[in-house]
Amino acid sequence: MLKVVNIRVRSFDLSHLDVHWNVADTNEDARAFTFIVEKAVNETGPFSPISTSMIDLYHFRDTTVRGRHSFYHKLYYRVRVTNRETAATRVFPDTGLGVRLAAKPDLIALEMARNVRLKLEELSG
Repeated sequence: MLKVVNIRVRSFDLSHLDVHWNVADTNEDARAFTFIVEKAVNETGPFSPISTSMIDLYHFRDTTVRGRHSFYHKLYYRVRVTNRETAATRVFPDTGLGVRLAAKPDLIALEMARNVRLKLEELSG
């Protein structure tokens, strides 16, 4: 079974969100599998499909978010992989939680937080 890794949700426009993913190295033919992107408003679901079956595509643009400008309204995504020959299905991420729009942490902000935590630990015992 194919393994989907590095699922990320990005956006450079208010009219859509882009869902990207990669496939781990394998000897299996990637064209023997279909991908369906699912969306939920809660990280644990329920998830509903928002894409058609895609073969050998690792990107989906969700245009159903058009008009949503609230930062506090989170959307969670996952990718369902189905083997076309055996009909075996797997969902990624396989922890049961969805992936949401997020940026990589800023290194300067992480260092500032580390310094504050260090001061609090050293000064307050």
